[in-house]
Amino acid sequence: MIDISSELTYCQMEADIGKVASISWEEIEMKPKLFLRASAAALITASCCVAFSAFAGDKPKGLMLFSYLGDQAYVRQYNVAKGRGSKIEDVQIDVKSGTSRGDVNFFIQEIVNAPAEGYKVIAVNTGATSKELVSALNDATKQGIKVLSFDGAPPPIDDLTAQVNYDPVGAEKAVVQEFTKQLPAGGEIGVIRCIAGLADTDAFINAFKDAVRDTKFNIVAEGDARCDPEKSRTIAEGMLNAHPNLVGIYDIFDVSAQGTLQALEAAGSNVIVGSVGGQEYALKAIAAGNKNWKFTVPYPFEVIARTATDTTADLVRGKSVEKLVVVPAQPVQTSENAGGMLKTVSDVVAGNVDDVVK
Repeated sequence: MIDISSELTYCQMEADIGKVASISWEEIEMKPKLFLRASAAALITASCCVAFSAFAGDKPKGLMLFSYLGDQAYVRQYNVAKGRGSKIEDVQIDVKSGTSRGDVNFFIQEIVNAPAEGYKVIAVNTGATSKELVSALNDATKQGIKVLSFDGAPPPIDDLTAQVNYDPVGAEKAVVQEFTKQLPAGGEIGVIRCIAGLADTDAFINAFKDAVRDTKFNIVAEGDARCDPEKSRTIAEGMLNAHPNLVGIYDIFDVSAQGTLQALEAAGSNVIVGSVGGQEYALKAIAAGNKNWKFTVPYPFEVIARTATDTTADLVRGKSVEKLVVVPAQPVQTSENAGGMLKTVSDVVAGNVDDVVK
């Protein structure tokens, strides 16, 4: 690694070396030590200035981190971040992921290494790991690194530079409006959440409950599937058995709603399910007219990822950015319009992101 302060010191010797060039042979014979020192300094200066020029030519860097790519939500954001980053010419955006959901060790290792690797900014999609990363991120900020949080619970660190998130209140209002449209008579509904106690997912559930208060729906059962389809299926089966008059289930995210759908189909139930996400598999089921999975409110993963990438680049450039960027709720996807969004999402999942990042 180049020590910039040393290189600058050596390069500043150039003026003194110029003086040595005018020394006569007689002076050289009288001052051999001076000549040797000057020659050595000249060689060092030449090499160091070349090295310094090479260093100065490197792009400033930002780092974007995802816990893993086992969920389409992360795949879509990862692909867009990579694609958008490749189009930014003056800043190097490196996008990395771990190997499992909530990969704390991956996050911490990358964060700890970031200062030595020359990163100016770390952007993190923390998933369920925000609290575990506090110490490492605080240390990074003390070394001058700026931290951006996107699509997830912001880590409760001392100096969070910015965050990019979705609007949970707007999304949940859309969810309740669609339930009301699908089931105008109201009735008993169940709620399946993801990771109780996590700030961002709690915000969705709380917003849903607020929106339901002025409707004909009555929440009779709740469960926490921790975003796991198998757990969601078990919870949904329990709801069906305990509440024969159930008319709907709100399963917070598409990923776990897959399990709820399995439970409903296995029971031959007419209970409907709604969710948030707009994932490829959800859109396929909905577009095909599935009798249970009636709608999803898209989570704008592509918009969030692109916004987070551009914000990371601006921070690397030293620009001021908004402390909080909120991406608004997206139109509900039903059997009437899900096919159009399905094409876009399928392309992004496959890595074809040109239309999204241009």
